[in-house]
Amino acid sequence: KRHEPVIMTEVYPLKEETPWSVQSAYLGQDLMLAKDVSAGQTIRVTVAGSPVSYICRAWLHSAAQVNFLEISTSVSECIRNVSNEVNLPKRGEKLLDIVKLPNAIDAASIRVTIVTLPNFVKRNVSKLLRRLLHQLVLTKSCQVVLNEEDSRRVGVQSIDIICDDEVFKVTEGTSIDNLEIVSKRRRDLIRKTRLEAVRLGGVDKEYLEL
Repeated sequence: KRHEPVIMTEVYPLKEETPWSVQSAYLGQDLMLAKDVSAGQTIRVTVAGSPVSYICRAWLHSAAQVNFLEISTSVSECIRNVSNEVNLPKRGEKLLDIVKLPNAIDAASIRVTIVTLPNFVKRNVSKLLRRLLHQLVLTKSCQVVLNEEDSRRVGVQSIDIICDDEVFKVTEGTSIDNLEIVSKRRRDLIRKTRLEAVRLGGVDKEYLEL
């Protein structure tokens, strides 16, 4: 069933230096009641101007009558269908839709690609992954984007994840299969080369073979 879009018009003043909590969407009381969303529930949200949807946990905003979304999520869906870099949504961006998601289950296995920075140290990678992902609710095909501070600290820019389960969590028992590690510089070079090759035209067959 398709939900009617909710167009946001009000923006609550927030100081930019206020820290964001991971994967949280702060909703006004009226909006939570209208969408029948309870505190802590996992939701899929779509915001204006973004080509992907975001996975968040819903929390009640301190200003109960404000109808807008303050989003600090680091998990985005359908990232593999987007060729350009996707930035995290900004505070107060207009919300288009909210869909409730089922409760997450513990994933048996996941397939992971890590995009690294020059200061990444390839040691105890599985342990690092579990530490970075253990609080997050994830979906079948998604990307986890680390904030700037954590990214510099651990040397990881983002993590692409694929799983057979629709909504899941990573636990100590989750098997990490087909782990790939690629540098951000190499990934950007591949994207640039791919886009330039497509612009040439007339090489569709060769491009698919490559």
